Amino acid sequence: LLPGADSLVGLNTDFSLIQVFGNVSFRHRGSILKCRIAIQNSIANTIEAYGNVKIIQGDTLTITGDTLYYDGNTRYAKIYGKQVVLRDKKIVLETRQMNYDMNSSDAYYSTRGKITQDSSILRSNKGNYNTKTKLFNYVGDVEIMHPKYVLCTEKLDYDSNNHLATFITQTSITSTDGVI
Repeated sequence: LLPGADSLVGLNTDFSLIQVFGNVSFRHRGSILKCRIAIQNSIANTIEAYGNVKIIQGDTLTITGDTLYYDGNTRYAKIYGKQVVLRDKKIVLETRQMNYDMNSSDAYYSTRGKITQDSSILRSNKGNYNTKTKLFNYVGDVEIMHPKYVLCTEKLDYDSNNHLATFITQTSITSTDGVI
């Protein structure tokens, strides 16, 4: 975890705890973290980041938010904000809090989330998304708004590669043709 920034302040005598300001950028095991202000603890291998937080993995995945706690040992990030947004090539996931495991490529949210893909919008109370396999698991007040129908259920698995939904519990689908 080597920082780049406009300025750096050592918070202790051995500089194992530093605060960096302005155009902050860290690179760690293929990922880039950007923000306005960060506190890095090199002994614990952690970063607290504030303001315009952005995690970039390759050219396919970006997560943005207001604040972040990152553990470099476990490669686990907790992102918070008024709007936390995960974007990959086909999916946009919006929520207020997200945990992202960079080892397993799993994004978890436990506050109401909204997922947009093509012309469909899906909302659920919580869920997880594997950014490699493109598999979603949704739980709690799951609703899919599609131009041709509205689907409501409590639990749903979704393969975004194949656009295949698996209903786990009682489900209703409403369209102009009626209700299923």
